[in-house]
Amino acid sequence: AAALASSETGDGLPRRRRKRPMAIVPGSASAPRAAGRSDSEQAQVMGAFQRGTRSGRVTETAGPDGADRTSDTPGASSEGHEVS
Repeated sequence: AAALASSETGDGLPRRRRKRPMAIVPGSASAPRAAGRSDSEQAQVMGAFQRGTRSGRVTETAGPDGADRTSDTPGASSEGHEVS
């Protein structure tokens, strides 16, 4: 019972114990690396993402009553759920 009592706090919670350091396992140097996108392909992807972000920010989301709307469905919340 003495060992049990010393392993708990005054509130009955377990005491924290130091954990052993985790060994880092190096990756296999002989494993071939998967072919990624070329620089021009990556630039195209990022450009498309940027254009989409900008067009989304420019798109007017205010409804006729001046309230922000993200859906054309009347009575829908911003999460797409109907508001009752």
